[in-house]
Amino acid sequence: MLVIDNRGAVFDSVVVFGDSSLFICTKSDKEIDETLSRLRDAGCDAEVGEILKDGVSVEFSGISKVKCNVTSEMISIDYKDSKKKKTNQTLSCQDEATVSEVMAALKQRLPAFEEKQEQYGVFRSAIKPAVFVSISVLLTGVLVIMANTLVNASGVDIDGRKALLKRVISGVLEFLGPVGVGVVGAVVTLGFVLWLAKRVKNPPLMRTLSQA
Repeated sequence: MLVIDNRGAVFDSVVVFGDSSLFICTKSDKEIDETLSRLRDAGCDAEVGEILKDGVSVEFSGISKVKCNVTSEMISIDYKDSKKKKTNQTLSCQDEATVSEVMAALKQRLPAFEEKQEQYGVFRSAIKPAVFVSISVLLTGVLVIMANTLVNASGVDIDGRKALLKRVISGVLEFLGPVGVGVVGAVVTLGFVLWLAKRVKNPPLMRTLSQA
């Protein structure tokens, strides 16, 4: 059994590789110390599952693909759960050393899987964040126009399907006004721009495990 103390990640967690399953459980810093102590006495997957019952368990036999962005220290696992439903589990790692340890452990337990590694170029790295920047700018423009219309209108009749949702959206837009909506949109867009700059400066290194 391999137990990994994953403190320092976006979400602190404990990662356990058992005999037939991978266990991932988000815990607070204080809870992790207690959990690690209890795991020392665990002798089988059932006992690990009981200790980490508020987490997620992934059977190795149900895994179909593993995608890892080494640069952002994120691992995504596609698998079938106990009900044979296709699902996904994302694991944020504390550093590249933990990424390597988790990927090595997965590769060892998935002998029929083939590993591929790909370094993204600048153009490919920019595509996804650039799309989000464009959508954010467009959506901000549309919402500013809507907010301006609501502010200048004497009254707007809202009925039909999802009337409550429409009233909530209209209320928020009217409360913020065109300037407020523009400021919020600018902040969101700036976040996507920073993401774009980070991806271009440090393109993702992708590692993939999939059935040969």
